[in-house]
Amino acid sequence: MKKEWFLWNVLQNPEDITADERMEQIEWKNYYWSYKTLIQLLIMFAVLWPSIVSLSRAYTGEDTGLNLLPNIMVFQIVTIIESGRFLYSCYFGNQEFYDRSKGKTSYILVGLENGVIAWLLFWAVYGASHPLPWIMLAAGLILYWGLCHLAYLHYAWLMDETMEEKGQKSESWIPAVCGTLLALYFISLDIFAFSARAEQVNLSFLTEEEQRMVQEVEHGINNYYALSNYQMDYTLKTDTQPEKPIYEEDSLYDLFHVHCLASDGELYNQILNPGNDETIYREYHRKSQDPFSWEMAHEGRWISENEWAELWAENQDEPEFWINEPYTALPNINPKAITSIKKEDHNQNTCYTITYNQDFEACGATLKNNKELTELTATDRYTLNGYNTLIYYDHTETGITRTTQAPRTLQRTITIQSVNKKEIQSNLQTLTNQYKN
Repeated sequence: MKKEWFLWNVLQNPEDITADERMEQIEWKNYYWSYKTLIQLLIMFAVLWPSIVSLSRAYTGEDTGLNLLPNIMVFQIVTIIESGRFLYSCYFGNQEFYDRSKGKTSYILVGLENGVIAWLLFWAVYGASHPLPWIMLAAGLILYWGLCHLAYLHYAWLMDETMEEKGQKSESWIPAVCGTLLALYFISLDIFAFSARAEQVNLSFLTEEEQRMVQEVEHGINNYYALSNYQMDYTLKTDTQPEKPIYEEDSLYDLFHVHCLASDGELYNQILNPGNDETIYREYHRKSQDPFSWEMAHEGRWISENEWAELWAENQDEPEFWINEPYTALPNINPKAITSIKKEDHNQNTCYTITYNQDFEACGATLKNNKELTELTATDRYTLNGYNTLIYYDHTETGITRTTQAPRTLQRTITIQSVNKKEIQSNLQTLTNQYKN
């Protein structure tokens, strides 16, 4: 690329020209729309501020940082307007009349404002000693200065006889790209910084040791999700012995006992009959991550969902095809709901026991959807192996029936039995080859 297409080179050696009527008109429009936008945003800010405070307090559970928030938001509003104004000048090649330094000072300062606003938001969450605020400072500078160069490229192309046609075509996409990326930058900053702050406030309900234990468990859960090859045993138990292998309550479906095999997207689920783990109710096989690749074993062969739909139309007492895998996702840990947390070492594994009040999180079938129950509590037990990966999970919910005062219990367990890829693939091949397509 030619060096005169780069904005920084132009700022280093600006042309010594006098602003004409066109330049003055562009500058007038620049300030007019910036002033008008500023007034509208400040009015909205004044009207919405009470709601912003209420939402922040409800989300984070405290008022920490709310006194600083108006200053940051006003600074952010001004930064957004200044950023758009200078980009507008670069787009028309008018940056030379932006300030006495022919645009260089504004280029540097507005870029710093974009970086500093990111630094402030992440500093309020992580502190100045954490590397993330400084990384975001650099990212803000690089992004904005890159957008300035992109905006100026439109003007540079128009001034180049060989690129004039390309410059005309860029009239639509360059402003769209600059505006979209600038908006996404500020929106992302607010979302990530506010979410991180809320997570920190939630964790502040715990002691430092308890916070450390929660983070260890979450790290183990993330490693559990990252497993691509595993052999798993899944169970779901309730007070009453079910007649069917599928739990149905309040429109939530789950399976009672399932053996799972997974290898790089391929999945096999063997659903067992309740009360008799020696007999198989159904078998499902998925060849890849594609959800439409599921097939079910039926009368010695694998059949597709479409084939089963035809059979199911004749016998609708059977559950539908899609109930083919258990809820193996784990609920989020809600620090506000924790009543106690304990850590124990067993051989080479580490066990964590967390008890919750009624505000516990749940996945799949849960007693929380039963309005007849009260005094709900939950206990989660996590076992992490020497690689800090979750290999056993036990979720137990308890409650009392309002009318009869009878206790109710629901228990879900997930056990990772193996992660040996060769062994799992061999078992998969054996189980899937027993039926024909």
